[in-house]
Amino acid sequence: MKFKVFKASQTLYIPLFETENEEEARKFCEQNNWELKDENDFVWELYYETYYS
Repeated sequence: MKFKVFKASQTLYIPLFETENEEEARKFCEQNNWELKDENDFVWELYYETYYS
């Protein structure tokens, strides 16, 4: 089982990284308050989900 972290807007869903550790994925999202501001000051929502490879 793996976990993918994504940044998302209303129309886009872009993967950032994957990990085998759910705590690492959740912690990244929580540490960033479930948001990520890019170089254009656009604020993306952060998500993570489980997937099986």
